[in-house]
Amino acid sequence: NKNPGLQAVVRSVYHGTTQAGLASPYNTSLTIGLPRFWTGTVASLWRCVPGIGGYFFFLSMLENLVRRYKGVLTGSSQCVQNFLTGFCARSFVAVALSPLLVAKTQIESGRFVDRSLWGTLCRVHRSTSWRGLYSGVCATIARDGPYSGLYFMTYSYVKGTLLPKSNDDGKHRVVMNCVEDHALPLPLLGCCAGISAFVATGMTQPADVLRAQRQLMPIPDNGPTQSKAVYRVPSWSQVFRNVCEVDGLTGFWRGFTLRLMRRAGLAIVSWCLYERMSS
Repeated sequence: NKNPGLQAVVRSVYHGTTQAGLASPYNTSLTIGLPRFWTGTVASLWRCVPGIGGYFFFLSMLENLVRRYKGVLTGSSQCVQNFLTGFCARSFVAVALSPLLVAKTQIESGRFVDRSLWGTLCRVHRSTSWRGLYSGVCATIARDGPYSGLYFMTYSYVKGTLLPKSNDDGKHRVVMNCVEDHALPLPLLGCCAGISAFVATGMTQPADVLRAQRQLMPIPDNGPTQSKAVYRVPSWSQVFRNVCEVDGLTGFWRGFTLRLMRRAGLAIVSWCLYERMSS
Protein backbone atom coordinates (compact mmCIF):
# COMPACT_ATOMS: atom_id res chain seq x y z
CA ASN A 1 0.00 0.00 0.00
CA LYS A 2 1.15 3.48 -0.82
CA ASN A 3 1.44 6.09 1.88
CA PRO A 4 -1.58 8.41 2.04
CA GLY A 5 -1.45 11.97 0.84
CA LEU A 6 -1.50 15.05 3.03
CA GLN A 7 -5.29 15.35 2.97
CA ALA A 8 -5.70 11.74 4.09
CA VAL A 9 -3.16 12.21 6.87
CA VAL A 10 -4.92 15.34 8.17
CA ARG A 11 -8.28 13.52 8.11
CA SER A 12 -6.76 10.52 9.87
CA VAL A 13 -5.27 12.67 12.62
CA TYR A 14 -8.50 14.60 13.11
CA HIS A 15 -10.70 11.48 13.38
CA GLY A 16 -8.19 9.50 15.46
CA THR A 17 -7.73 6.68 12.97
CA THR A 18 -4.50 4.88 12.08
CA GLN A 19 -3.22 2.83 9.20
CA ALA A 20 -4.12 -0.82 9.41
CA GLY A 21 -1.66 -3.66 9.24
CA LEU A 22 1.11 -2.09 11.32
CA ALA A 23 2.60 -4.12 14.13
CA SER A 24 2.54 -1.97 17.25
CA PRO A 25 0.59 -1.59 20.49
CA TYR A 26 -2.18 0.65 19.17
CA ASN A 27 -4.20 3.04 21.22
CA THR A 28 -7.89 2.52 20.46
CA SER A 29 -9.18 5.38 22.61
CA LEU A 30 -7.54 8.41 21.05
CA THR A 31 -8.75 11.96 21.44
CA ILE A 32 -10.72 13.08 18.38
CA GLY A 33 -10.78 16.55 16.87
CA LEU A 34 -8.46 19.52 16.71
CA PRO A 35 -6.65 18.71 20.00
CA ARG A 36 -5.12 15.73 18.17
CA PHE A 37 -2.93 18.14 16.19
CA TRP A 38 -1.29 19.25 19.44
CA THR A 39 -0.53 15.72 20.61
CA GLY A 40 2.99 15.51 21.99
CA THR A 41 3.31 19.22 22.72
CA VAL A 42 4.73 18.62 26.20
CA ALA A 43 7.29 16.13 24.88
CA SER A 44 8.21 18.55 22.10
CA LEU A 45 8.77 21.35 24.61
CA TRP A 46 10.90 19.11 26.80
CA ARG A 47 13.08 18.31 23.81
CA CYS A 48 13.10 21.54 21.80
CA VAL A 49 13.59 24.11 24.56
CA PRO A 50 16.65 22.43 26.14
CA GLY A 51 17.77 21.44 22.64
CA ILE A 52 17.83 24.99 21.30
CA GLY A 53 19.43 26.36 24.44
CA GLY A 54 22.03 23.61 24.52
CA TYR A 55 22.78 24.03 20.82
CA PHE A 56 23.49 27.74 21.09
CA PHE A 57 25.49 27.16 24.27
CA PHE A 58 27.77 24.60 22.63
CA LEU A 59 27.89 26.66 19.44
CA SER A 60 29.14 29.75 21.25
CA MET A 61 31.56 27.71 23.35
CA LEU A 62 33.07 25.98 20.32
CA GLU A 63 33.26 29.24 18.38
CA ASN A 64 35.16 30.93 21.19
CA LEU A 65 37.42 27.90 21.59
CA VAL A 66 38.32 27.72 17.91
CA ARG A 67 38.78 31.47 17.65
CA ARG A 68 41.07 31.51 20.67
CA TYR A 69 43.48 28.91 19.30
CA LYS A 70 43.28 29.49 15.56
CA GLY A 71 42.38 33.12 15.19
CA VAL A 72 40.14 34.38 12.40
CA LEU A 73 39.95 31.97 9.47
CA THR A 74 38.97 32.89 5.93
CA GLY A 75 37.93 31.17 2.74
CA SER A 76 37.40 27.41 2.60
CA SER A 77 39.05 26.85 5.99
CA GLN A 78 36.38 29.07 7.57
CA CYS A 79 33.64 27.05 5.84
CA VAL A 80 35.08 23.81 7.21
CA GLN A 81 35.32 25.34 10.68
CA ASN A 82 31.70 26.50 10.58
CA PHE A 83 30.52 23.08 9.39
CA LEU A 84 32.40 21.20 12.10
CA THR A 85 31.31 23.68 14.77
CA GLY A 86 27.63 23.29 13.90
CA PHE A 87 27.99 19.51 13.54
CA CYS A 88 29.62 19.00 16.95
CA ALA A 89 27.27 21.36 18.78
CA ARG A 90 24.17 19.59 17.48
CA SER A 91 25.61 16.11 17.97
CA PHE A 92 26.22 16.73 21.68
CA VAL A 93 22.61 17.83 22.12
CA ALA A 94 21.22 14.97 20.01
CA VAL A 95 22.88 12.31 22.15
CA ALA A 96 21.80 13.95 25.41
CA LEU A 97 18.15 14.35 24.37
CA SER A 98 17.66 11.15 22.34
CA PRO A 99 15.21 9.56 24.85
CA LEU A 100 12.98 12.63 24.67
CA LEU A 101 13.02 12.50 20.87
CA VAL A 102 11.96 8.84 20.93
CA ALA A 103 9.11 9.66 23.32
CA LYS A 104 8.02 12.67 21.26
CA THR A 105 7.97 10.66 18.04
CA GLN A 106 5.90 7.84 19.53
CA ILE A 107 3.43 10.17 21.28
CA GLU A 108 2.86 12.16 18.09
CA SER A 109 2.32 8.99 16.06
CA GLY A 110 -0.87 8.17 17.98
CA ARG A 111 -0.09 4.45 17.70
CA PHE A 112 0.69 3.79 21.34
CA VAL A 113 -1.45 3.68 24.47
CA ASP A 114 0.73 5.99 26.54
CA ARG A 115 -0.05 9.68 26.17
CA SER A 116 2.33 11.09 28.80
CA LEU A 117 6.05 11.69 28.44
CA TRP A 118 7.03 9.70 31.52
CA GLY A 119 4.69 6.83 30.66
CA THR A 120 6.15 6.56 27.17
CA LEU A 121 9.73 6.57 28.47
CA CYS A 122 8.89 3.83 31.00
CA ARG A 123 7.14 1.67 28.39
CA VAL A 124 10.01 1.96 25.92
CA HIS A 125 12.51 1.07 28.64
CA ARG A 126 10.46 -1.94 29.77
CA SER A 127 10.00 -3.33 26.26
CA THR A 128 13.35 -2.55 24.61
CA SER A 129 15.61 -1.54 27.54
CA TRP A 130 18.04 1.36 27.11
CA ARG A 131 18.60 0.48 23.49
CA GLY A 132 15.06 1.54 22.69
CA LEU A 133 15.54 4.95 24.31
CA TYR A 134 18.50 5.53 22.00
CA SER A 135 17.03 3.88 18.92
CA GLY A 136 17.73 6.03 15.92
CA VAL A 137 20.35 8.13 17.70
CA CYS A 138 22.89 7.42 14.95
CA ALA A 139 20.38 8.49 12.30
CA THR A 140 19.52 11.54 14.41
CA ILE A 141 23.18 12.51 14.45
CA ALA A 142 23.43 11.67 10.75
CA ARG A 143 20.55 14.09 10.17
CA ASP A 144 20.97 16.77 12.85
CA GLY A 145 24.77 16.90 12.76
CA PRO A 146 25.16 17.52 9.02
CA TYR A 147 22.00 19.65 9.05
CA SER A 148 23.39 21.99 11.68
CA GLY A 149 26.82 21.96 10.05
CA LEU A 150 25.38 22.79 6.63
CA TYR A 151 23.00 25.31 8.15
CA PHE A 152 25.69 27.14 10.12
CA MET A 153 28.05 27.12 7.15
CA THR A 154 25.39 28.40 4.73
CA TYR A 155 24.08 30.96 7.21
CA SER A 156 27.58 32.30 7.79
CA TYR A 157 28.26 32.54 4.07
CA VAL A 158 24.94 34.17 3.14
CA LYS A 159 25.14 36.63 6.01
CA GLY A 160 28.74 37.46 5.19
CA THR A 161 27.75 38.09 1.57
CA LEU A 162 25.02 40.50 2.62
CA LEU A 163 27.25 42.21 5.16
CA PRO A 164 30.67 43.06 3.64
CA LYS A 165 33.37 44.50 5.85
CA SER A 166 36.04 46.94 4.72
CA ASN A 167 39.71 46.07 4.72
CA ASP A 168 42.41 48.54 5.64
CA ASP A 169 42.92 49.35 1.96
CA GLY A 170 39.30 50.42 1.57
CA LYS A 171 38.20 47.31 -0.31
CA HIS A 172 35.58 44.88 0.91
CA ARG A 173 35.96 41.31 2.06
CA VAL A 174 33.28 38.82 3.04
CA VAL A 175 33.04 38.08 6.74
CA MET A 176 32.30 34.39 7.16
CA ASN A 177 31.85 34.31 10.92
CA CYS A 178 28.18 34.95 11.62
CA VAL A 179 28.67 35.34 15.39
CA GLU A 180 30.78 38.49 15.18
CA ASP A 181 28.44 40.80 13.27
CA HIS A 182 24.88 41.80 14.18
CA ALA A 183 24.20 44.81 11.96
CA LEU A 184 21.80 43.18 9.50
CA PRO A 185 18.12 44.11 9.91
CA LEU A 186 15.71 41.39 11.00
CA PRO A 187 14.16 40.82 7.53
CA LEU A 188 17.59 40.04 6.07
CA LEU A 189 18.45 37.82 9.03
CA GLY A 190 15.19 35.97 8.40
CA CYS A 191 16.11 35.51 4.73
CA CYS A 192 19.51 34.13 5.71
CA ALA A 193 17.85 31.67 8.08
CA GLY A 194 15.23 30.59 5.53
CA ILE A 195 17.76 29.99 2.74
CA SER A 196 20.04 28.06 5.07
CA ALA A 197 17.14 25.91 6.31
CA PHE A 198 16.14 25.04 2.72
CA VAL A 199 19.66 23.94 1.76
CA ALA A 200 20.27 21.94 4.93
CA THR A 201 16.83 20.29 5.01
CA GLY A 202 17.03 19.18 1.39
CA MET A 203 20.36 17.45 1.92
CA THR A 204 19.42 15.64 5.14
CA GLN A 205 15.83 14.56 4.38
CA PRO A 206 16.57 10.83 3.70
CA ALA A 207 18.30 10.34 7.06
CA ASP A 208 15.35 12.01 8.80
CA VAL A 209 12.89 9.63 7.13
CA LEU A 210 14.93 6.58 8.16
CA ARG A 211 15.22 7.82 11.74
CA ALA A 212 11.48 8.41 12.10
CA GLN A 213 10.55 5.09 10.48
CA ARG A 214 12.91 3.15 12.76
CA GLN A 215 11.38 4.68 15.86
CA LEU A 216 7.84 3.93 14.63
CA MET A 217 8.41 0.31 13.52
CA PRO A 218 8.74 -1.84 16.66
CA ILE A 219 8.73 -5.52 15.66
CA PRO A 220 7.06 -8.15 17.90
CA ASP A 221 9.70 -10.34 19.53
CA ASN A 222 7.71 -12.68 21.75
CA GLY A 223 9.22 -15.96 22.82
CA PRO A 224 7.15 -19.08 23.58
CA THR A 225 7.39 -18.46 27.34
CA GLN A 226 6.72 -14.72 27.31
CA SER A 227 3.30 -13.65 28.53
CA LYS A 228 3.51 -9.94 27.68
CA ALA A 229 4.17 -8.22 24.39
CA VAL A 230 7.84 -7.49 23.75
CA TYR A 231 9.06 -5.47 20.81
CA ARG A 232 12.49 -5.00 19.32
CA VAL A 233 13.94 -2.19 17.27
CA PRO A 234 14.17 -3.05 13.54
CA SER A 235 17.50 -3.03 11.77
CA TRP A 236 18.48 -0.29 9.34
CA SER A 237 18.21 -2.72 6.42
CA GLN A 238 14.63 -3.59 7.41
CA VAL A 239 13.69 0.09 7.62
CA PHE A 240 15.36 0.82 4.28
CA ARG A 241 13.56 -2.07 2.56
CA ASN A 242 10.23 -1.05 4.06
CA VAL A 243 10.52 2.51 2.75
CA CYS A 244 11.55 1.27 -0.71
CA GLU A 245 8.74 -1.31 -0.85
CA VAL A 246 6.06 1.19 0.17
CA ASP A 247 7.06 4.26 -1.83
CA GLY A 248 10.24 3.52 -3.73
CA LEU A 249 13.04 6.07 -3.69
CA THR A 250 10.51 8.90 -3.50
CA GLY A 251 9.65 7.66 -0.01
CA PHE A 252 12.87 9.17 1.30
CA TRP A 253 11.47 12.60 0.45
CA ARG A 254 8.06 12.16 2.04
CA GLY A 255 7.12 15.13 4.22
CA PHE A 256 9.86 17.40 2.86
CA THR A 257 7.54 20.40 2.49
CA LEU A 258 6.11 20.10 6.00
CA ARG A 259 9.55 19.51 7.50
CA LEU A 260 10.93 22.52 5.64
CA MET A 261 8.10 24.74 6.88
CA ARG A 262 8.76 23.66 10.45
CA ARG A 263 12.53 23.97 10.27
CA ALA A 264 12.51 27.29 8.42
CA GLY A 265 10.05 28.83 10.87
CA LEU A 266 12.00 27.58 13.87
CA ALA A 267 15.30 28.74 12.38
CA ILE A 268 14.03 32.22 11.56
CA VAL A 269 12.66 32.80 15.06
CA SER A 270 15.53 31.24 17.01
CA TRP A 271 18.37 32.78 15.01
CA CYS A 272 16.86 36.25 14.92
CA LEU A 273 16.43 36.11 18.70
CA TYR A 274 19.94 34.74 19.16
CA GLU A 275 21.50 37.43 16.98
CA ARG A 276 19.72 40.24 18.78
CA MET A 277 20.27 38.87 22.29
CA SER A 278 23.96 38.22 21.70
CA SER A 279 24.62 41.63 20.11
